[in-house]
Amino acid sequence: MKKIAMTIMTCFMMIGCAPEQNMNKEQSSGEEESWAYEFVKYIGANYEITSTEATEDVKGEKLGEVERNIVDLDVEGESEEVNFDSNSLEVGTPLYQHTENSESLLYEMDGKLFILEKKK
Repeated sequence: MKKIAMTIMTCFMMIGCAPEQNMNKEQSSGEEESWAYEFVKYIGANYEITSTEATEDVKGEKLGEVERNIVDLDVEGESEEVNFDSNSLEVGTPLYQHTENSESLLYEMDGKLFILEKKK
């Protein structure tokens, strides 16, 4: 009986002292983990999404619409960001030129215009 008890105790000690396995390691899907801010990509540059409203008088030519929300993509590893990609705005969100600031664009949501600021 002592041998069985000692064997069981030894097994518990070995399990308790074993190197920690990655049992509790969180699995990352890659979503948003490398994005410091919400953005839209346009002509190779990232434009940060802001909640700053703009007026109709600075609304220029329509440049296009968000074509992909890259957070929704089921992609493992890194995926290449291309023009009209966003990690926040919905597909179909219209994008416009800002007539008074060449470092900004505009996006339209719920009938209102908001500023996108070019990241350097």
